[in-house]
Amino acid sequence: MRSWLVGEGEKRGHSIILDEWTDVNGHGPLQDNTNDCGVFASQVGNSLAVGENLWFCQDDMPRLRKEMIVEIARGELHPSLKAENLVSNK
Repeated sequence: MRSWLVGEGEKRGHSIILDEWTDVNGHGPLQDNTNDCGVFASQVGNSLAVGENLWFCQDDMPRLRKEMIVEIARGELHPSLKAENLVSNK
């Protein structure tokens, strides 16, 4: 993943510094189509930010996509994702 990120950055003329990044190892939910990668990536980030396990699966994508649309339309994250609730602030 790290080499892919660096390569993608280089393609776009950006230097990606990964020194302060933390690797997360383990098994995550599996995507079984080519449509939901953005939802999967967002939900992985959300779960890691609040210190949750990766609890979702492909079947959750329609509901999670709708929740994300509501968050975007309201211009407000779900309460668990607000800054005061993030792992780094605890």
